[in-house]
Amino acid sequence: MVKLFLVEDEIVMREGIRKHIAWEKEGIEFAGEAGDGELALPMILSTKPDILLTDIRMPFMDGLQLSELVKKELPETEIIILSGYDDFSYAQKAITCGVSEYLLKPIAPPKLLASLRRVRDRIEKRKKEQEAEKSLQERLNSAFTRMSSEQQSRATEAAAEDVRADAVTDNTKNVDIDLKTLVPHATLHSSITDFLSTGTEDEVETYLTKLIERVGEKNIRSTIFRNYLTVEICLSIARFIHDQGLPEEEIRECCGDVNAQLLQTSSTEESRAILSTYMKEVIRQRNLNTDKGSESAIQKVVAEYLNQHITDPDVSLESTAAEASMSVSHFSRVFSKVMGQTYTDYVIGRRIGMAKEYLMNSDLRSSEIGFKVGYKDPHYFSATFKKETGMTPTEYRNRGNGNG
Repeated sequence: MVKLFLVEDEIVMREGIRKHIAWEKEGIEFAGEAGDGELALPMILSTKPDILLTDIRMPFMDGLQLSELVKKELPETEIIILSGYDDFSYAQKAITCGVSEYLLKPIAPPKLLASLRRVRDRIEKRKKEQEAEKSLQERLNSAFTRMSSEQQSRATEAAAEDVRADAVTDNTKNVDIDLKTLVPHATLHSSITDFLSTGTEDEVETYLTKLIERVGEKNIRSTIFRNYLTVEICLSIARFIHDQGLPEEEIRECCGDVNAQLLQTSSTEESRAILSTYMKEVIRQRNLNTDKGSESAIQKVVAEYLNQHITDPDVSLESTAAEASMSVSHFSRVFSKVMGQTYTDYVIGRRIGMAKEYLMNSDLRSSEIGFKVGYKDPHYFSATFKKETGMTPTEYRNRGNGNG
């Protein structure tokens, strides 16, 4: 089933779309929703929807900025833009962002549904083609492996010789080793290093499953081969810990002597459980190490950039993350951790606080105050002010003057 994520800051519009389309009947799973781009991005990267349906005009990260970031991380996600502006420049920018459909508000339900069906059909067709291509590639790989069994790399042959020398021991168990599936040391090390650099704790189990599948079930049943593989994995992890400057003592305190534990195991399941604990702790320490530097960068960029540009209408999550030299998703996560609130809430809070000061201590009109604190659109400023305080700017001023 095709998955869809909805981003729309107008609650009535968002609820209308969510409630009035028979998603399951249309072969679409409603995977989630958000009211602005900042909140939406990490959710989108997590759920990996096939379709992103987003409004174009939202605070701090508009639909086009969100589309660019999503396309960069999830290039196959199809994007449908909802826009209240019949402006060629918007549509032109949408095309460069890789947007699939551009719909003008107000949009009738039948028109939206027709757009969703077009995109859904394209996705389903592409998935079928990809499955067919994958099946063909697997058959070709299988044939190639059979044809090139005598053309193994020198690294693979060297490893094979080490295993072959001790394989007689395992013959008592009638376990043969399939030399064609041995993974070269350099390839194995590169794979583990790449995963430890970018993977998450939740992905460890899946990674180990794929690794075991890659070396072959037949090989992994061999005690000799299993020991060889686990030692190679441990060496790669140890090198990663050293290269990243991670706290070896803390990792050892959590996991114990991993090498000694692995040598005492008698099954693949035991080895896998030990390696899983080890890799998860390494990734946890990697994140802590990364976050320490990131937290300091957040504090610096807030003091030296964001607070200095808080009234700039063009300041955004993306521009602030760039100042901190971070990706938007990482910046957003660490900002919330350091500041105790999201980037959007922080900026709105600062701006509304300044607006209150102007309302109580000046004769400026509401529209002028909105512009001074960073809002180009006076209607949007008034709506945001009321959402945050429960009152319009005028009601807030009158209450302060004893007129309310």
